Amino acid sequence: MLRIVGPLTYWVMRLGNPWLNRLPKALEIPFPKLENHFFVLETEAA
Repeated sequence: MLRIVGPLTYWVMRLGNPWLNRLPKALEIPFPKLENHFFVLETEAA
């Protein structure tokens, strides 16, 4: 099952990246800004 779910998850996230990045803003969910693979401790609203 992992042989199916792993690649499927990879490709969904890779191809869906433009929409996944816009989703929190469209739903008005504060999401931390990512920099250098670390979470910034403030949201953009702060």
